[in-house]
Amino acid sequence: MSDFVSPPSPKFTVAYWSIRGIGAPLRMMAFYSKVPVKIVQYDGKLPENGIEDRSAWFDKKKSMKLVNPFINLPYIIDHE
Repeated sequence: MSDFVSPPSPKFTVAYWSIRGIGAPLRMMAFYSKVPVKIVQYDGKLPENGIEDRSAWFDKKKSMKLVNPFINLPYIIDHE
């Protein structure tokens, strides 16, 4: 998982897999409008057995479901 933070203190957190996908427009809109945003990217790793490991997201999802039972990727958290 990679975290990128643009100064000052982020107003939003935007998270998605570490690919362009449907999370890219959210990131682009935030940077274009100069809104301070924390970007969280989850990595899906491909081990030697050929089965993708997405535990970086699914381990985190368990605790996040306590706050939002419908949590999925991409997600946005408003810090205001």
